[in-house]
Amino acid sequence: MVTEISKQNWFRKHWIISIILGIFILGMIGFMFNTESDNHSTKTSKSSGITNLRSYIDEDLYTLIYLFVSDYSSYTELQKEEEFKQYKNKWIKTSGIVKEIDDMIIGQEIVVRIEHPDNYLLSGATLYFKPSEKDRLLEINKYDEINFEGRLKNYNSFLGIMIDDVELR
Repeated sequence: MVTEISKQNWFRKHWIISIILGIFILGMIGFMFNTESDNHSTKTSKSSGITNLRSYIDEDLYTLIYLFVSDYSSYTELQKEEEFKQYKNKWIKTSGIVKEIDDMIIGQEIVVRIEHPDNYLLSGATLYFKPSEKDRLLEINKYDEINFEGRLKNYNSFLGIMIDDVELR
């Protein structure tokens, strides 16, 4: 019987210390990954606060709508995906005619849909404003033209060009 106890693994003998040690190691690994993501978000927020670090595109919104959303685009779907990579996460200063302003169902953002020049049933662009812009957006009516800047996020045929972090100019 004495020989069985001495043959046991150290971790089995000291199971409480093993559990504490395991939690500590997992916590350190989690802290390392959390620190990396915090550093990334800090860099992003610092760069979004300084307009000089933003990379802007030269095209206006209606050019992008024509290239990526319109039925008359000369690009195939595969070409659109490849071409949009050069615009993704870049900033745009442009204007558009308001089709609709609404709160998001999920989240705090306010959504503004811009008219599609070819199809009144679809949106040419969908803009995602922060709640801090609400007072200024309350003054805007349907069919008003607004000037804004934001970061290009994605596109699809129903929502149009999707733009994040939008601010009125």
